[in-house]
Amino acid sequence: MEGILDKAFFWKWINFFLSIFLLIFGVLIYLIKRTDTLLIFIWLTELNLDIYSNFLRYKFNNIEILNYNFVVYSLPGGLWMMSFVLFFNTVWKIEDSQKYKWMFFAAIPAMSSEIFQYFEIIAGTFDIYDLIAYFSGYFIVVIYVMASEYILR
Repeated sequence: MEGILDKAFFWKWINFFLSIFLLIFGVLIYLIKRTDTLLIFIWLTELNLDIYSNFLRYKFNNIEILNYNFVVYSLPGGLWMMSFVLFFNTVWKIEDSQKYKWMFFAAIPAMSSEIFQYFEIIAGTFDIYDLIAYFSGYFIVVIYVMASEYILR
């Protein structure tokens, strides 16, 4: 029993760091390729951290894969969805029968924001690729969690 607990504990830490990595990876794409008029760049300037974002933009702007619209505009949202749902699953102790329902409820705000943009209920531009990225990110984590639970048994 102790070996199983150790493996589960170790797996939670792996998932926690994977969640942080996905979050940071999405932020890096934003910092490197998105327009510098976005709110995050204003915050960085206010905190005198814009030198770091400028360095990232200068150093990594020519990475070929970052020239695709999906990678620049939709992938960060999918990565953030993965990060949030994985973090949610890792941090909160949820019974197996309820886990996937609560993971879905954690994903609803991002997905519904795109749908609300489509119906012009909230400001923004609806993008089907954003919605696909959110759904894909959610389902990738669900499959990952299911597989990891199977491995831990």
